[in-house]
Amino acid sequence: MDRRILRERRGVGQRIDTDSRFTSAQTRHISMVERVEMPETDSKSENRRKKLRFRSWHRGTREMDLLLGRFADRHLQTLSDEELDVYSVVLRCPDQDLYDWVTGKSPWPEPLRHTLTQRITRFSTDPTDR
Repeated sequence: MDRRILRERRGVGQRIDTDSRFTSAQTRHISMVERVEMPETDSKSENRRKKLRFRSWHRGTREMDLLLGRFADRHLQTLSDEELDVYSVVLRCPDQDLYDWVTGKSPWPEPLRHTLTQRITRFSTDPTDR
């Protein structure tokens, strides 16, 4: 005899056939597991932060890996969406230029002058901020 269970996923009921390989206890367990609601998370934002963290730690030079990777570990979770946009643009810059700007050897270019870039510079030059 075919057994059918009601599978509720995202508020939409959908009937599926269970395989005869499952016992009734396994079928009950499957239906209970499928009804558990997972907490909603902002997965798009979390994925973006994970990608930015990865890009921060995997630069072209080890110096920039250490500077931006540590900054990302320390501050990435607290950045706003606007700051994440700026940080994404900063990560696209060449390592040598970025190293000079971050360490204060040369000023940030006008389009990149932002409170976030000031935080990055302060983080890299002030040992108490680490």
